[in-house]
Amino acid sequence: MDASAPESVRELPVEFLFEFQVEFDAGMAIYATPFGTRIDAIVSGGKAVGPRFNGELLAGGGDWLIMPADGIARMDVRATVLADGGDYVHYTSSGRVVLDEAARDRFLSGQMITTPEMYGRAAPLFETAAENYRWMNGVVSTGVIVELSLEHIRYQIFAIQ
Repeated sequence: MDASAPESVRELPVEFLFEFQVEFDAGMAIYATPFGTRIDAIVSGGKAVGPRFNGELLAGGGDWLIMPADGIARMDVRATVLADGGDYVHYTSSGRVVLDEAARDRFLSGQMITTPEMYGRAAPLFETAAENYRWMNGVVSTGVIVELSLEHIRYQIFAIQ
């Protein structure tokens, strides 16, 4: 190996940014498609609370989820957060939630699923012109899903350093 080559990275340091609690409208659409079960969950509100970012999740965003037969749900999220101080932050995310058949059936019946019963990760991106939060535009982050139900999702967002 070339002595001038940088060392390999074996671990990624992370910084906790905030916890996201997202509430969904009661009238979500759940329907079959050729690709799996679709869940169109529209945001009714929520909060972001953390050491570097706090705000209110505005109603109207959503999580458009597809749950195919392989048990791996694919997330497609769009939302707007009104940060403390009045600045807007656009939030997008894709992700995966791996559920076994029993957990998937419980989720679809309306029960809450927690971390020990699933593997849930998100890949959030942020967009804002707000000077206080401009640093978020360049952050690569990951979200760890802690709770998942038809009524809400709760996850913790970490910046990868």
